[in-house]
Amino acid sequence: MPGHSTARSPQCPFNILPKSKVMDQNLGQGHMAYTRKIPFDNCVHDAYMDILKTKIITTCRDIRHIILRAKIFVNYSTLYDVRRLSLPRLSSVLPSPTYHWRFITISANALSAFLPGQSLPRGYVDQLQLFYTVFKFYKLRFRSIEDLNSNGSNNKLFGNLARSDGFTIGFLFYTRKIQTKDSTLMNSDLLLDDFDLEEIYAGYLPIAIDPGRKSVFTAVTGSDSRKVKRCSIKEYYHLTGSTKYSAKLQRLKDQHNITDIKSRIPSNKTSSLAQYQAHTEYIFINLDALFKFLRSSYV
Repeated sequence: MPGHSTARSPQCPFNILPKSKVMDQNLGQGHMAYTRKIPFDNCVHDAYMDILKTKIITTCRDIRHIILRAKIFVNYSTLYDVRRLSLPRLSSVLPSPTYHWRFITISANALSAFLPGQSLPRGYVDQLQLFYTVFKFYKLRFRSIEDLNSNGSNNKLFGNLARSDGFTIGFLFYTRKIQTKDSTLMNSDLLLDDFDLEEIYAGYLPIAIDPGRKSVFTAVTGSDSRKVKRCSIKEYYHLTGSTKYSAKLQRLKDQHNITDIKSRIPSNKTSSLAQYQAHTEYIFINLDALFKFLRSSYV
């Protein structure tokens, strides 16, 4: 175009709006973000399944290896530099490396890099088209791409961003901010004098809730004939499935000899360089077994 060499200026007719501007124009200021998470194998088209899953799992694996080795190297170097200081012996002076499977963020640029021969998309619409080509958005109850195209009256828009570990995937969406109803009842400040004695006897029901320490909550209803409702910590864990999951995880650890491996790990709560080196050597000897177990396919 005459007068300028790029299309970055908002006055340029070929200017491409950034994603934040697209969201503000269609969903208004203060829009909210949320994530929809589904199994990876259920949402990718067959033509892209093998190559995309392989790329994501390989990337997650490499990131986990790099982060673990970097943390161990930094911890070892820190102990080497401060070995002349009197450091505590019974507490961990350094962060403990984690062996868990990693997630990666899939942007439009990363997705185009994972797919051979795919050009880099520019702008919200082109990036949305790339995601829609690869993923089955009807699994998320979007029948066509028209439901996601920005038209000024959208209630939801896709953020052109996802996070995956190769086994599950979470899609980032934006929605309009929930408008609170500006009613007289919500803005009124009621006092005790606003009620007469008959209304209090007919409709007043005191409810007291205490979070407690040994229970999630304890609720007391009524003043004369009190009714007590409580949810204990054990009931909470049972309702959320934590106890069943912990038992299942422990069985898997026993089957794959992980319990024995973890029980023999030398402590990293030390200021001794030799003891931390023994901890590091043991970790690297059993690293493959730990990495194999701490995958999403097991845990």
